[in-house]
Amino acid sequence: MKPTYLTISSLGLATILTGFTATVYAQQEPLPVPVIIRSEPDNQKPTSKQEPTNTEAQPVEEKPATTQAQPVEEKPATTQAQPVEEKPATTQAQPVEEKPATTEKPSVEKDPFNTELPVRTIPRMSAVEFYNRGVDQLDNGNYPEAMANFKQALQLEPYDPDINYNLGYVHHIQGNYQEAIDNYTAAIKIKTDYGEAYSNRGYAYFVQKKFIEAIADFSKAIALTPDNDTVYLSRGNAYSEVDNYFQAIADYDRALSINPKNAMAYYQRGLTRSKLKQYQAAVADYTETLKIEPTFADAFYKRGLARLDLNKVEEAIQDFKKAADLFQEQGRTENYQEAMEAIKKL
Repeated sequence: MKPTYLTISSLGLATILTGFTATVYAQQEPLPVPVIIRSEPDNQKPTSKQEPTNTEAQPVEEKPATTQAQPVEEKPATTQAQPVEEKPATTQAQPVEEKPATTEKPSVEKDPFNTELPVRTIPRMSAVEFYNRGVDQLDNGNYPEAMANFKQALQLEPYDPDINYNLGYVHHIQGNYQEAIDNYTAAIKIKTDYGEAYSNRGYAYFVQKKFIEAIADFSKAIALTPDNDTVYLSRGNAYSEVDNYFQAIADYDRALSINPKNAMAYYQRGLTRSKLKQYQAAVADYTETLKIEPTFADAFYKRGLARLDLNKVEEAIQDFKKAADLFQEQGRTENYQEAMEAIKKL
């Protein structure tokens, strides 16, 4: 049963550092009912066992019961009428007739395995149901319910890497980064090539300012998913935080070669180039960002600062005004005031 990966695009996480993914199981099909082959001895037929009851007076008919030692010793007294009447002792003939009625026929008509199979499938199906409910709640933004369902699924399937991963994902969204790291780590221990778990654990480390650990996880994720532009972007951000600007730019370049529409890669590369005082190149990156995301207020503001460093005051003012308008529309009061202060200084 292979999981299908769904991108959680409605959570608005594209503007941070890395994207997240949640997994969902396709519904498991019922287990096939096995064919139970029962072997019965050919010499045990109901008709042959019942014949002695039909002809009690004929000793020839009673000889088939020679498998029992005691009846064979009593049978030679066939010349005496009375012993013959006593021999058909019903205590011997009846057990033979009753055995097939209680042990053989019901076992053929009613197979006990048919009642056991549904019980075997319940634990796994329950885990899948709880898991998929959790994914549905996660997609709807109902994080407490999503977490409750994932925890229920985890109790039934504690060694499922996807359940551990998604439980970590819910902790991640709610800002419980250490709990998220613990769940991602559990998923990785079970599934050592879980690229998404490495990537998201790296981001959790990044938020905790554990940049070396973050770089290690991003590097592992890149080795497992080399065509993932988001992971290159995330590692570039971590390199930038430890002042390894040239390695950061190399990662942004790689991200853009994979996805030329990655606005955040342009933006982050612009920030890094500004740190290196490459202002003209930074302006070009911010401009590319705005072509993809025309309402990205931060890009207008940062481009204004870069243009100001290039002594392009009028262009800088226009960028600050546009940034201020967008900040105000987006309810970002502090950023709006910051943009207005930049204008007043000019």
